[in-house]
Amino acid sequence: MTTTIDFFRFPSAQRYDTAVDAIRKGASVYALADDSGCLVLPTGDGNALPIWLSEQQAEAWQEKEEGDFQVLTVSQEALIEKWLPGMQADGFQIAVVPNLAGECIVLDANEFLSDITQQ
Repeated sequence: MTTTIDFFRFPSAQRYDTAVDAIRKGASVYALADDSGCLVLPTGDGNALPIWLSEQQAEAWQEKEEGDFQVLTVSQEALIEKWLPGMQADGFQIAVVPNLAGECIVLDANEFLSDITQQ
């Protein structure tokens, strides 16, 4: 089994492909949230919501962030039906499994929705 640190060492494209495959198969994703809402990361084009494939990956980020973030589980159904459409409407992007250096693939919510729902 791959540890969180080992998984973070994979190239961004490999982490992205792994995430897409897992979500297509029904996996939940994990975000970080506090009383003010979800953690968002600034990008050159606005803000992105980071998601991870395991609680352990999200917890690794939780340890490096300041604030009182808790791990939030988002089911595949909620991600597809509520989160991604809402993010697109609000102009947020999605950061797919960022490693501890913040490296990851960032894209529009609709693009990610298309990737995880195509057969």
